Amino acid sequence: MPHVNQSSNRQTSQQQLKVGIYCDFQNVYLSQNIASSLLAFAKARGSLIIRRVYYNSLFENQASARENLQRIGFQCEDVTCSLKNSADNQLKSDLIDDVYNNQSPDIFILVSGDGDFANPVKFLQDKDKNVIIFARRGNVKQSLKNLANELYFVDELPQKVRNCF
Repeated sequence: MPHVNQSSNRQTSQQQLKVGIYCDFQNVYLSQNIASSLLAFAKARGSLIIRRVYYNSLFENQASARENLQRIGFQCEDVTCSLKNSADNQLKSDLIDDVYNNQSPDIFILVSGDGDFANPVKFLQDKDKNVIIFARRGNVKQSLKNLANELYFVDELPQKVRNCF
C-alpha cells in the first residue's frame, strides 16, 4: 500500500494527517542518512508531530548516535535500565499515552521488527490508527509482518524517498 499521489486533493488530505515516529534503537540502528530519509518519508505522509528514538546510554554505540539524531530533530529518550525490554516498555507506554493525547497521530511509524510490539500495533489499529513498520531485513517477526498496514525495510528508505519526489 505505498503512497501514490493521485491528485492534489488527495495530497491536501494527506497533509492534514498527523504522523508520529517511534524508533526502538536497540532493535534498529538509525544512521544519520537513514534517519533523515525516515523524516522525509514521514513528512510526505502528513504533519510530523512526534519523532522519538528510544535508546540506552549504557551502551556506547547507542549513546554516540544521540547527538546526530537530536541535531536533525529527534527527541531521544534515554532508558538507562539494565532490565531486558526496558526501552521497549517505555516505547509501548508512550504509544498508548499518545493515543489518548489531544494531538494523537493518525499514522504511527514504528521502527522495530520486535514481536513484542504485536499487541500495541493491534491496539493502535483498534483505535483506527494506521501503523507503518520499518524493520531491518531478516529481523522482523512474522506477527508484525501480518499486522502492519505497511511494511518497509530501513535499508530501502533512501531509495524509497528518492522515488517519492
